[in-house]
Amino acid sequence: MRHVVLKYFTIILFSLSLSFVFSQQRASDVVMGKLDSDRASWNALYYKLHIHISDTSNSIFGTHDLYLKALKATDSIRIDLQYPMQISQITYNTKPLNFIKTAYYYKILFPIKADSVYKLQLAFNGIPPQAQNPPWDGGIVRTHDNNNRPWISMACQGIAGSIWYPCKDHMSDEPDSMEITLHVPKYLKGISNGTLKAINITDNTAQYTWKVLSPINNYNIIPNVGHYINIKDTFQGRAGVLPLHYWVIDYDSLPAVNQFKTQVKSMLRCFEDWFGPYPFYKDGYKLIQTPFLGMEHQSGIAYGNGFSNGYLGEDLSKTGWGTTWDYILVHESGHEWFGNNISVKDVADNWIHEGFTCYSENLFVEYLYGKQAGADYVLGLRANIKNTEPIIAVYNINQSPDNDIYYKGANILHYLRQIVNSDSLWKACLRHLNTTFKHQTVTSIQVETEMSTFLKLNLSLFFDQYLRHPAIPKIEYYIRHNTLFYRSQNTITNLILPVRFLVQSANSKKTDEAVWVNVSANWQHVKLKPDYYLKPDKNCYVQFINKKKKL
Repeated sequence: MRHVVLKYFTIILFSLSLSFVFSQQRASDVVMGKLDSDRASWNALYYKLHIHISDTSNSIFGTHDLYLKALKATDSIRIDLQYPMQISQITYNTKPLNFIKTAYYYKILFPIKADSVYKLQLAFNGIPPQAQNPPWDGGIVRTHDNNNRPWISMACQGIAGSIWYPCKDHMSDEPDSMEITLHVPKYLKGISNGTLKAINITDNTAQYTWKVLSPINNYNIIPNVGHYINIKDTFQGRAGVLPLHYWVIDYDSLPAVNQFKTQVKSMLRCFEDWFGPYPFYKDGYKLIQTPFLGMEHQSGIAYGNGFSNGYLGEDLSKTGWGTTWDYILVHESGHEWFGNNISVKDVADNWIHEGFTCYSENLFVEYLYGKQAGADYVLGLRANIKNTEPIIAVYNINQSPDNDIYYKGANILHYLRQIVNSDSLWKACLRHLNTTFKHQTVTSIQVETEMSTFLKLNLSLFFDQYLRHPAIPKIEYYIRHNTLFYRSQNTITNLILPVRFLVQSANSKKTDEAVWVNVSANWQHVKLKPDYYLKPDKNCYVQFINKKKKL
């Protein structure tokens, strides 16, 4: 009996400890995700960072001149920096400011007046957490290259940029521009976002100053330190000559040239055709070799795919098309349009980043191999979809939805293209989004509404079904006496869904025509031509159920 009591007592303690862990996690997520009054009262204008990075220690230190504009009068503002990093001093016009420190942010006791601009100077230092599985686990990434030289980077999507530097760390606000100077050992190079403006070398240290002229997400601002060389090229794009820079470890220059020289330009031609001009001509296009797989760091894309095709050599679609091009190069570059040009205000809407970018892979396959190949690729990704949670998550919590935002998001857009049924209009819509929301943070509702308006379609229920409910519609159908009967199941109230069937005559091996039907929850029917065979169009992202055997 004593053992039984101890057993249940242990279970209770374990349950309580789990509850505590989850409650703590939720509390931290709310702290990081909520746009409280101390955040909402000001707008980030300009960041000027100086970062000192050692070749022997994980400890970093630096200064940050943070320029802000007050949106309303208040007595305090919030600057985010996560423990164990710490701010040692905050000054305004050389005068120290008082602040209250928490594990995630600093409440600065600093009265500001509406519409006024201020420059705060922050000194900070500490040891960022070591990333255990970058880029999915955030923190500093410190390793050595093949010649045993230090190779250092940072990964902070999800865990946020404030894991290593002080900022207003909320997705809704981005600095309009920024400058970052990396102070590194003289025998290494410091590579970051934007354009290299200056190199200053002293006895033991080299300073690399980079300038970003466009708004940028906090998690996209990244220092990279290593024994890099720069491979230069240019691309004649839709907005002029785009500088191309590939910063790779010196011994990888040849494989880098072989991998990048054609694929980068093919990718840019494809995406500029579908989405409009590359969004950051002023900052250039850059790939930076990193000791982890990759990330969409704006105008400084992290690349670690081993100069090989596929996703570490694998095809995520299992169709064969995914190993004919470099997944990381293409996918992370697609984020320059969706994720960096158009950015979400809340990570709950991250399907806009990942769904559109995953869909860009389909368009790239189509660009290379034709429309059917592109369709096969995106349909092949469906095996990765779980459909257990909505792909829009809970707002005001710093938690992204699960991986369905990639593959389901791509298939939603592929299906919507079928409904639009005009490639020229669909392409114009994608370009319109990148023009209308250029360098802005948005909500899913804004994007949904803009697409509905531009396409002249009422898509509100369509988006509600696919974004806010986990299950996809089921389309039940059967044929009797040359008549197609059909209805929908598993749908939200009042949803009428356009669905396409392909029709083939008895004496033809090719599809002769397509039949579109608007499917509701009620049985409906449409007359077919005699001696015609019918099959569902798999490009429609629904579950087709043939009821023939049951009726």
